[in-house]
Amino acid sequence: MVNNYFKKLLVFSLLLSTTFSISQTQEQILEIKKANNTQELKNIEESSRLIQVDAKEKALAMASLKGWEITYTKDGSLYELM
Repeated sequence: MVNNYFKKLLVFSLLLSTTFSISQTQEQILEIKKANNTQELKNIEESSRLIQVDAKEKALAMASLKGWEITYTKDGSLYELM
């Protein structure tokens, strides 16, 4: 029993020490963020989300005009109008 406990503790310690030795420092994180232009990526994300929301609203409006189902299930699968 003690041997089994010791093995588990050894594996946990090994994984924990590996995580700390590979992890990034705060300076490295800031350098990566500076190099990746996160503000531009956030702008792209926001514009893509707005386009998707607009397309979904148009699809829902067209579905209500034409009497289409928004969601339905068939053979155990759930389908939704996108």
